Amino acid sequence: MSHFRRILGAAAALIGASGAIFSGVAAVEAWRLADRLEREVPEAVGDMERVVSSVQDQADATLALIDAARDRVRFVSETVEELASAADRRPEETSLLETLDPDIARRLEAAEAFILALQESLRGLHRALVMLDALPILPRRIAPAVGTPGDRPLITVAASLAEAADLLDEATRTLDRLRSGQALSPRQLDQFRDLLGEVDRTLGDTRNQIGSFFDRLDQAGSRLADLRSAAPRWIRRGATAATFLLICFGASQLNLLAHGWALMTRPALRAAGTRTPAPVSSIDAGPAPRPPGGPTTTPPASDEDDR
Repeated sequence: MSHFRRILGAAAALIGASGAIFSGVAAVEAWRLADRLEREVPEAVGDMERVVSSVQDQADATLALIDAARDRVRFVSETVEELASAADRRPEETSLLETLDPDIARRLEAAEAFILALQESLRGLHRALVMLDALPILPRRIAPAVGTPGDRPLITVAASLAEAADLLDEATRTLDRLRSGQALSPRQLDQFRDLLGEVDRTLGDTRNQIGSFFDRLDQAGSRLADLRSAAPRWIRRGATAATFLLICFGASQLNLLAHGWALMTRPALRAAGTRTPAPVSSIDAGPAPRPPGGPTTTPPASDEDDR
């Protein structure tokens, strides 16, 4: 039984010592991790803020380009009307541009270059929005009809920008045909006018979506600023709470170590403290007790008493 108790005490002491060492090391590592997070988390949040700021700057520039592009699209539509009317007046000509003054050709060339610049800007903003959408800083919209999570606002704006870029690409191809002197049928001219009208409507919708998106982007920027300022404080609080829990755990392990040590040393203390009583000799015992009520015997008188 004592052998089993020693084994049990040794196991308890070993577990308690291991737990106490683990709690101490974990507390030290928790504060090391907290120090590293206090440096890295604000830096990461600052990078996210810079991404948001760059998207805002690019979106501002895109809004200005959209406004100018809508004016250019309307101007190109008017130019196409002039081309169509000129073709009706001079049907024998094979080239539409030959019927117009050189200023029309320059305006078409400028419109094409501007549309290409806007197209690249829209595609760049589309890539930035897709990258920003991967960051969990904007909540999902709620669909008003069914009340279920819908598309994220960034994806919605990015899809509109991609659609506008595709329409502008088609318009650019038509402008290339016009500038190269290819004749267009009346049906093709009507289709091109419809295309320009659709481009104008798409750009208008995109501008409205970017305007509403700016509100969410401003909220995201304020959230990131709050997170960057509050992150070190919450990290320190988390490290303090973890240290307190580890101290409690270490105290319980020290208690387990003490109990295990007591189990190992208790049998040895009993063996050392238990002794058998020594026998009492007859010399040290003294005179035997007298029976109660018995005759008393007097010792014989010695010679000295007789004298």
